[in-house]
Amino acid sequence: MDDSLDHLLAFTLPANYTADQWFATWTGFDIALLTALAGTALAILRRRQVAIVGMLITSRC
Repeated sequence: MDDSLDHLLAFTLPANYTADQWFATWTGFDIALLTALAGTALAILRRRQVAIVGMLITSRC
């Protein structure tokens, strides 16, 4: 299912793109991912069902 979206984006996005704030973008992404992983780990340790949502969110990253 996700492969079709990948193929669509591969053909519709520009070949080159210049961005000046990649460092801030990736730093923000890393912080969000670390927060999601820590929250998932905490939910697993506490045996909460919300851990399933956390696992679904962090599994694609």
